[in-house]
Amino acid sequence: MIGILQSFDKIREALAIKKKTGAIDKFQITMNHRNEIAVVVVAEDELLRTDLIDDGDVLENVVYTFLSNDELQEDFFYSELFNTGGDCIIEYANSRRKLNNLLSPGTEHKTSIPIVTFYSYKGGMGRSTNLVISSTYLARAHGRKIIIIDCDFEAPGFSNFFLEENSSPIYSNGLIEYFFDKESQEEINLNDYSWEVSKQYSQSGEIRIIPAGNTDPKRRLENIEFPTHLTHYLEGLSRLDLSSTESIIKKFKSLISDIQQQYRPDAIFIDSRTGFTDIFGIAALQLSTQVVGFFSSSSQNDPGIYQFIQSISKLANSRTDVYAPILVNSFSDLGYFNDFRKKIEEIIASIGDPQDSFRLSPYFYHFRYDGLLSEIGTKRENKDEWLSQIDERQLLKGYIDVADKINESIGQITERIVDEQEEINEPVVEVEVSPDKESSKTDQEQILGNIYRKWPDLYADSEGLDYQTEFEQGRVFYRESMMDLFNFTKFIVLGNKGTGKSYMFQALKNEDITNELKRRAQKTTVKIEFLHLVDKKMNYFIGTSGLETFKRDIDEIGDFFNKFWKVYTWRSIIDKLNGVITFESSIPHFFSIKNNDTDNLKSLIRFIKDVENIIAVEKELALLDKELNSHQTDIVAIYDNLDLMVEPSKWKDEMASLISFWQFSSYKRIHSKLFLRSDLFKTIRGINNVQSLKNNIISIEWQKEEIFNYFFNLVKRYAKESFINVVRKFDFKRVSTDALEWITEFEKKFDNVKQTQFEEAILRKLCWVFFGQYPDRKAFGESYDWLYKNIMNADETISVRPFLDLLRLSIELFQSDYNKDSSVILPSKYYTAKSVRRDAVTRHFQDLVTEKGNESLQHIFDYIDNNEDYQFYQLTRVELYELLGKVIKKHELTESVEDLEKILDINGILRRHSNSSYNFAFLYKYRLGLKNRERKRLKNY
Repeated sequence: MIGILQSFDKIREALAIKKKTGAIDKFQITMNHRNEIAVVVVAEDELLRTDLIDDGDVLENVVYTFLSNDELQEDFFYSELFNTGGDCIIEYANSRRKLNNLLSPGTEHKTSIPIVTFYSYKGGMGRSTNLVISSTYLARAHGRKIIIIDCDFEAPGFSNFFLEENSSPIYSNGLIEYFFDKESQEEINLNDYSWEVSKQYSQSGEIRIIPAGNTDPKRRLENIEFPTHLTHYLEGLSRLDLSSTESIIKKFKSLISDIQQQYRPDAIFIDSRTGFTDIFGIAALQLSTQVVGFFSSSSQNDPGIYQFIQSISKLANSRTDVYAPILVNSFSDLGYFNDFRKKIEEIIASIGDPQDSFRLSPYFYHFRYDGLLSEIGTKRENKDEWLSQIDERQLLKGYIDVADKINESIGQITERIVDEQEEINEPVVEVEVSPDKESSKTDQEQILGNIYRKWPDLYADSEGLDYQTEFEQGRVFYRESMMDLFNFTKFIVLGNKGTGKSYMFQALKNEDITNELKRRAQKTTVKIEFLHLVDKKMNYFIGTSGLETFKRDIDEIGDFFNKFWKVYTWRSIIDKLNGVITFESSIPHFFSIKNNDTDNLKSLIRFIKDVENIIAVEKELALLDKELNSHQTDIVAIYDNLDLMVEPSKWKDEMASLISFWQFSSYKRIHSKLFLRSDLFKTIRGINNVQSLKNNIISIEWQKEEIFNYFFNLVKRYAKESFINVVRKFDFKRVSTDALEWITEFEKKFDNVKQTQFEEAILRKLCWVFFGQYPDRKAFGESYDWLYKNIMNADETISVRPFLDLLRLSIELFQSDYNKDSSVILPSKYYTAKSVRRDAVTRHFQDLVTEKGNESLQHIFDYIDNNEDYQFYQLTRVELYELLGKVIKKHELTESVEDLEKILDINGILRRHSNSSYNFAFLYKYRLGLKNRERKRLKNY
């Protein structure tokens, strides 16, 4: 024990007794930074002075001050002291140099977001690993958005989690840099102090990490005194006063406020450092709504366990927003776990009145050592395996249980916050008759009826559309990726079936659409012309399959396809130049761009066979480039429907030459855009420097925000007034604590004739209005997340076609429903219906089958339809190969099992989940009647 503390307590006890008996009127006892005790006593009896000094065994460094009541009245300092502090003043916390936040946590902070702190008294308890598992599980299984804050300042550890290559940590600014920059900068972008985890980990959810700080020891900075990021971090850490409660809490409150404003997460997870620390006092005892403590059964953990329980007990009795703590017995079996639980219960019983000491009964869990999980964050990490175990809930007992309990608490805390906000912002009831349900129902029927009658048919032949009418009626949806059509370094436009490649290609033939794209891309001051070098409708292309007749001639030519694509590009550009500039070709030729003409092909091969012709073509293209430059005009040669020119099975050999031609082109004014199917692009062989080619690709895969913006622009076009009316009447305060200023922005944009683009935060709220906040159970995420996830391909890309089919069929089901649900515009009972989800993918699948090279898909699906043995979300490698082998045998297909596997993979129907298993896309669940396998839950004690 410490003598000065024992003396302080004895004097305090003696003073309290004398005050209670009336021997003294007032007293103050304090301890300062020099560990001196100061005692002030107000009493009329002078004999008490000797009694107090001699009472008990006290140290010499105690200073007494005695005052009578008259003297007190004359002393302004002491009279004010007792007037403000009361008759009994006991102060010792101010003398602490550290741990003030642990020993005397404040209770005034009340959070408006779930904050969960992960704490362990000793290192090696699995704290950080469990945080990683919990955040990953909540993101993947529940679509949660989690912010992780690394508060282990002395030993930061989150730079090597959630990475593809753990040996190359992500170093970025973090908490320390934020705290100091916030003091000097008015506006802070948290993206500069955090990094988002790859979707490979978070899938439908989101995980973002705010590290302790940038601890990069290698990167040199242009500083003399502070040469590396690590020195900056340490200097910042040395200046951060964690014991200054008011200052540090203010910094954390500011951070939490910025996090909510910029990211709007479902929860914040804090990784607290081990031991008796101020940071635990701040994170767990002043900020958190729930604390998860990790302790072993060793007696070395007993002090930490006792302090943890005592601290949480005090907190629970002073803050109503704190939820029951979770106590985890790390790396234990059932026997150790029972002893651990008994120890905790005994400590709880020993703390004062059992009814008051621990208002919240803790949740108890335990887990055993897991070699797979112990390697998370190391070079030996098996990411695919542990993610697979999370998805299938196959982790050892305890890991997922803790995550489930945290998720449950997050839901309860969020509901409590919403309820409290509703009480604070209770609306004033106006005495008037509101439209109520009948008006809502009218709006509902009007909105759904209007958009259904004008529903777009994205399966229509893109070549047969009237694009001038599309433009004039505002049906063209200008996507962000379309702006890159004017970026000349990007010459490949890549997308799966249903992403709109052909629509985009054909739309560029329309001058008004092209000019609008130029305006949006800020290219109105430059002259750019698009030349369509492939035209299916006009039979303007040359199919390479017809060249097989001249195989001997082609073999003699050598490097034939390099020359073929050069000649084809030259001839088609010359044909399409009319109206751009005046340029006459000087090269005589006797072939034209047309398909299925043997004599024409013979002339083409004869032309290519002559080396002088190839040299002349190269010179003429260079001359054309020079002429275009003199006119300050750029031409973009665009190719689509290339599977008409080259059979899908031959892309791997014949398309690399076209890509290489443009990859290494040196023209200044002649550019290209190759519209390629993603599935076929993956098969191409012989491309030089594939990694650098990634910088040349425009991906037109639909993004989450984009697909919902497309839909709500459809609503805007055909039911604007009715939808605005419904949004105005929707009770947002019932489901969100967000301020309602966004509605003004929404109405302003929605009422504008121009195409509207909303950010995710507003799109989510519009989905609440249209589809309801949750489709069924909250576990499956909000409607915004659910709709996206349920139409996702296996490779996590998405097609707008099944998305719109799902909604179209839902509206049809609503219209045929005698007892219509009018809770929201399109309630979940319609879009979650099995029949709707089954039929939503039908046309999309049939469209896939019609693509060249995909014909075998129909045979595979037919076989699964008639064989329940293969109707599972997940198939083993043995089962998949068995299935494909039977399909090949039944239909006498020429493809191999590996070929069919590749067709399923590149079309986003199936993806490899691990070395031994495959998962179907959720999109096909009801189309194929897929189900989960029955598994016995693993129990490990």
